[in-house]
Amino acid sequence: MTALDKRVSTMTRSPLPALSVPARRTMVTLAGILAGALALTCMPAAPAHADQVRRKRPATTGMTLTAAKTVTAGTDRAASLPAPAAWKAPAAARPVAGAASVAPAATMRRAGSLPVRIGTLAAAPAGLRARAGRTAAAASAPASVTVTSQAPATAGAPSWRVSLATASPGSVALSLDTAWLGTAASRARLVRLPACAATTPAKPACQTGTEVPIAAASRGQVTGVVPLTAGTTVMALTTGASGTGGDFAATSLGAASAWSAGGSSGDFTWSYPVRTVPAPAGMAPGVGLAYSAASVDGRTVATNNQASWAGQGWELSQGFIERRYTPCAEDMTGSNTSAKTGDLCWDTANATASFGTHSGELIRDGSSTRWRLRNDDGTRFELLTGAANGDDDGEYWKVTAPDGTRYLFGAGVAGSEKTATHSVWTVPVFGNQSGEPCHAASFAASACSQAWRWNLDQVIDAHGNAMAAFYATESNRYGQNLNTKSAAYIRGGYLTRLAYGYREGAATTSAPARVEFTTADRCLDGTACGSAPATANASHWPDVPVDQICTSTSSCPLLFAPTFFTTKRLARIASQMKTASGYTDVDVYTLTHSLPDPGDGTAPALWLARIDHSGAGGALPDGGTSFTGQALPNRVDGVEDTTGAVAAPFYTYRIVAVTEPGGGQTMVDYQTAQCTPASVASLKPESNTSRCFPTWWTPPGATTPVLTWFHRYPVARVAAHDTTDATTPDVETNYSYGAPGWRYDDSPLTAAKYRTWSQFAGYASVATITGKPGQADSLKSETVYYRGLNGDRAGPAGGTRSASVSSTWDGSDADVKHRVLWRV
Repeated sequence: MTALDKRVSTMTRSPLPALSVPARRTMVTLAGILAGALALTCMPAAPAHADQVRRKRPATTGMTLTAAKTVTAGTDRAASLPAPAAWKAPAAARPVAGAASVAPAATMRRAGSLPVRIGTLAAAPAGLRARAGRTAAAASAPASVTVTSQAPATAGAPSWRVSLATASPGSVALSLDTAWLGTAASRARLVRLPACAATTPAKPACQTGTEVPIAAASRGQVTGVVPLTAGTTVMALTTGASGTGGDFAATSLGAASAWSAGGSSGDFTWSYPVRTVPAPAGMAPGVGLAYSAASVDGRTVATNNQASWAGQGWELSQGFIERRYTPCAEDMTGSNTSAKTGDLCWDTANATASFGTHSGELIRDGSSTRWRLRNDDGTRFELLTGAANGDDDGEYWKVTAPDGTRYLFGAGVAGSEKTATHSVWTVPVFGNQSGEPCHAASFAASACSQAWRWNLDQVIDAHGNAMAAFYATESNRYGQNLNTKSAAYIRGGYLTRLAYGYREGAATTSAPARVEFTTADRCLDGTACGSAPATANASHWPDVPVDQICTSTSSCPLLFAPTFFTTKRLARIASQMKTASGYTDVDVYTLTHSLPDPGDGTAPALWLARIDHSGAGGALPDGGTSFTGQALPNRVDGVEDTTGAVAAPFYTYRIVAVTEPGGGQTMVDYQTAQCTPASVASLKPESNTSRCFPTWWTPPGATTPVLTWFHRYPVARVAAHDTTDATTPDVETNYSYGAPGWRYDDSPLTAAKYRTWSQFAGYASVATITGKPGQADSLKSETVYYRGLNGDRAGPAGGTRSASVSSTWDGSDADVKHRVLWRV
């Protein structure tokens, strides 16, 4: 049997075009843990709830598609693909102290040898002047400006203070170098500070300033319009939680978590199962890594774009329930403070489950403790209190599946020994309005520690067999209430072990079997990483927002909002069995990662380069499975905002080749980008049928949101290729699609100014051709999907949309939302 024979013999195909390719090993269901009830991989190949479809009978076809790339059997195609360059930190010196005078002119002039440039308003981009409310002739510039630079601190958040002194008032264009900020430069802010910042910068009152509109007119610089008064104006170049590369103030539960799954999505998925020790009785976990190219499509300026601990596009998740809060600065009506702080505030009771086949938005049953899925499948969710888990009133979830299996999220302890699971991750939340949790007379007294994520920590089946999950948490601090207090919170965490095979009420420490997860630092530069990320070694941690880390218990200057990220990556998975001397490894999986350079000046994302599997004691290594990626632009390249600045294309890597131990390769082609800056200029989001989608966001220093467009890349072709036998032909499948559909984002937790038609509803139809297009023995099937677009919001003014599903073989009817597909 050839390598390709082995490859095909283990390949399973869905009756719908799910576009998923399994691993070399016999496929294991990754949609569930404990006999399929809980997903340990967030991106299952099969949909959580399949759309109702109309199917055309398969028929042979002579349909001509775009010619597939020529494949030469017996060669290593992955090796012929361009190898991405490893990311290297740009060489840039930190600003130094100094002083110089400069006379502003219509072109930017450098202040001596300082990395500072000043000009008249005419030197600023026209769009930036408009945002700042100035025209080139609106204000005269001072005849001379004396610039005093203070070297940035070597610890804490980056803050470079520049004082501008002049005898006469006026407005100038100020440009500061940002290369020294590294990957944090995309989150640069230009802030006007109180005058006291020049003499007493440590005082909280001297750290709170006003952001000015900025433009990143060229790489390595940020430009702002600064009104000067007679005397000294203090400006600071610092960083925030968000920028052109994403938003660390958002959690990892991104917009793509609600996108369609399955055949209508056009997603390429790939799964790698992990062998676990069979349980002596009852349930055993189904553990595996799952890849989804569509999850990479969902990366925008409004999402948290740090790759998961497994790597870009990959997930290995235990299941969780998450609650979202709103920025206090956007919740000012009826608030007990007039200050716009960076804290989180209570908005409304809400929850979203990412829980295998039981996933999606949760709807509360009146004012009771009972909740249900928006697409109710009979699973009961109850929000209870009283657990010792770090939440202010011990909130946790009890979930009961239709088969009687119970799942506890955030119970806090497991087993008769009451081992802490660390499953609840909390953050300070303010009840700034009457009737909200923790509300008090003053804003400062209205905060309490509330869960933002409850992770699964216990499972008990109907027969009393149990499993427990344990976690490690990663803590951080931020300047609460404009840095009047340094507040601790949990910014993230990861799974450390699963214990199973024991009875409810027994000790988890004696469980017959375990799965152990080991992490390593996301820095890949060896000794240069240091013991932990810090300002001095930040360039070696390019996908970690080192500038957002605070360890001081007294003050976190300029870090006014909690951010969410991890400094760890998944390095090893071991299935273990209990022996007389402890636990012994049975199967070990080692993960190798890289940080490929995206090539556009943005931060690299952690890439899973290889997985190696061996038996106990390192025996029987399998040769490893490697993954080759190609960088594609997520952003529709063009004008970023009204300043006229050109945005980075935001390149992200997607799998284009999987090479397996036996010599088989899976080659993947994606459809080319459809949208261009010119085409999106005339697109209306409410009637968009293109392979791109809009996102509203507010650039640093701006007061109004900007609409930015992002690409979506459906898979076009998947080919199974044999590198060991030149006589073995490739087995390929080609895909073509109808128009994509986009739903209106009606989430109550999305501010009205940010809502648009950005929720992917899937493609109207998918045609699957097995075999080479045009050959007589190729087989074509076509599937038409209900996508739930009928009844969606019709336009910016409201109204109801009418949409239908039609086919040449079965007439037409309304495109109603029979079942919604959730990307989990």
